[in-house]
Amino acid sequence: MKYSEINKILDKYTMLSKMNLCMYLSQQTININGFDGVWEFSNKSTPWEIEVLALFSLYSEDGSETIDLDSVIDMINAIRENFDNQLIAQNDGDIAEKFMILASALQFPVQENNYIKLYRCKFFYDYKSSEIDMKKLFLEMFGVSYDEVMKFYIRFNYLLTLPREINTSVLKFSLINSNRRIIKHFAKSINDYKDIQNQFVSSIYDYQKCFRVFYQFPFILDTPLMYTPVPHLHINTFTNSLLFRLTNNDNNVRRKFGKNVLEGYLLHMFEEYTHIDDFCPEIEYKKNKSKAKSPDLLAYKKELCLLIDSKSFVPHLKLRDVTKEEIDYSINIVSEGLVKLYKQVAIDSREFYNPFNRQFCKKSTFGILLLLEDSFIIREKIYQKAADELGLKVNTEEYDYLRSNIVIMSLYNLEDIIYHNIDIFELMIKRREESFRWNNFPIVVDDTVREIMDSRISEIESTIKRDLNCFIDEMVGFGFIPRTEYRSKEGD
Repeated sequence: MKYSEINKILDKYTMLSKMNLCMYLSQQTININGFDGVWEFSNKSTPWEIEVLALFSLYSEDGSETIDLDSVIDMINAIRENFDNQLIAQNDGDIAEKFMILASALQFPVQENNYIKLYRCKFFYDYKSSEIDMKKLFLEMFGVSYDEVMKFYIRFNYLLTLPREINTSVLKFSLINSNRRIIKHFAKSINDYKDIQNQFVSSIYDYQKCFRVFYQFPFILDTPLMYTPVPHLHINTFTNSLLFRLTNNDNNVRRKFGKNVLEGYLLHMFEEYTHIDDFCPEIEYKKNKSKAKSPDLLAYKKELCLLIDSKSFVPHLKLRDVTKEEIDYSINIVSEGLVKLYKQVAIDSREFYNPFNRQFCKKSTFGILLLLEDSFIIREKIYQKAADELGLKVNTEEYDYLRSNIVIMSLYNLEDIIYHNIDIFELMIKRREESFRWNNFPIVVDDTVREIMDSRISEIESTIKRDLNCFIDEMVGFGFIPRTEYRSKEGD
């Protein structure tokens, strides 16, 4: 089957059966805690292939036949094959770079720990200060608190993970019906959905790399029916996408968020972290008779020093077009932050301020440029742009210091380190000494299952599971599900 034939074949099947099949495929990639970490890519459709199939289905006609699992195998293979062919056909840059940007943006977010993301977003959307009231902004836009949205997500996600032999239709209907004030902010009619999606696609060949509106509006209305074809995206809908909607087209809110909420969260993260001796927020200092500010967080451990500067950077949606213009734009934005941080770490921290009244040698002083979201652009290009701006020549001591001691890191990557209580200085030293790590996206590459050590994450996990167990007990009491192993174990 050819990729171009998928729409025509799908036309003969009912919309209901197509949406239900996409939902079934998506359900295979999640468990009660979110994304299934032991899910095998080789044996199943990948989440992004399912998303493309869902887009094809949405744009196809409402036929009369019922689609089955065997009918989509060839379609998935055609989608998989077309991904590589499209990158080759574009022929305006490095194919490996484009593949890395697209594949990473599609793969990494769905594999992030749900409880960390939920904890982060609860901090974000409950934040209140004299500068910005995120709780009020959230309530004004969505009509409910984030706690209510989070509770709905957890319960709905649980129903999606139950075995197929348990009929959850009535439960889903009841949960949706009792949460209509939430649902209305995350649902669109098929026609409205297409109108929004059409802003990001011009042909079927855009489906694989475009922004998909499923991320923001996972429920599709087809009166009297409602579909949710890609539930593996729900965690993004009810976490990261909410921030995009709250700050979209409002530079003032976005600026205040970065300066207050994101910086506040960074400091909050380190409050229980045990692999440092002390830390402090940004400080003002004098530089050449003018005022300047240090990075957002400064920490030390014995003879080692770390400076972290956060940047509420989120890649343009158009970066998924992987054009040279969009890639260059992201490189310029991130490299500007890198240049600023290099000067603060390599020069200012040694000449103009010393918050801990200790001397740190340059080799033992590290910096992290912390991005709200990663663009997954090849690191070497960003560092080279920064080096050009700084006037650093390749293979010099200063250039190597930029590459080895100054790290570009996503917020989730830092959360992963801090909340698992991994020694960040140990990781930074290892990266410094092994140059093959300088281009890695995550600073931690560890496939083993690691236990969350931070009590705050453990607490929100236990709270969520207690509420979920109350919900499950109610469903058992009503006879909707059997009293078996389907309860959530606190601490699992």
